[in-house]
Amino acid sequence: MTQDTRQLRIKGHEIVSHTATARDGRYRCLVFLMDPFDDRHDVRVFRGTGALPAAAEGEAIGRALEFLDLPAGAPVHAADRVCLNMAGRRVDIFCDLVGERRYQAFPFLRRQDGTYGLIMRFHLNEAVTGRSPAQAMARCIRRLEEYFAGPGRDDR
Repeated sequence: MTQDTRQLRIKGHEIVSHTATARDGRYRCLVFLMDPFDDRHDVRVFRGTGALPAAAEGEAIGRALEFLDLPAGAPVHAADRVCLNMAGRRVDIFCDLVGERRYQAFPFLRRQDGTYGLIMRFHLNEAVTGRSPAQAMARCIRRLEEYFAGPGRDDR
């Protein structure tokens, strides 16, 4: 599996771009951006896919640019977020609109030094979605419980 993580600046905003190959051989990219329109500055996640890494990243960055160019007064949907302790790990789950009436939950492990670690299978291979943020998060929590209960899970 090819993976690439980069920090970039677009329109004065720092983003993190993570691109990896998926099981189907295509590339998936996730772009993480602190939401400048939300008082809490939650993380927004933008997805892109493509036959090449640059195409996947370009699509995800394009979506982030579209978001940043919202006209004044346009409705902004901030990412929903929940922080919890699970199986001795601190997990932050962000939920974002990814399609019409479809929300996806994005879980991150919070390390002791305060940095986040991706649980890649839930970002690229096992998208956990629902018709509402609450439904997507509930499904994500159940799936994380199964994942952490599996053998040899020491990814703190």
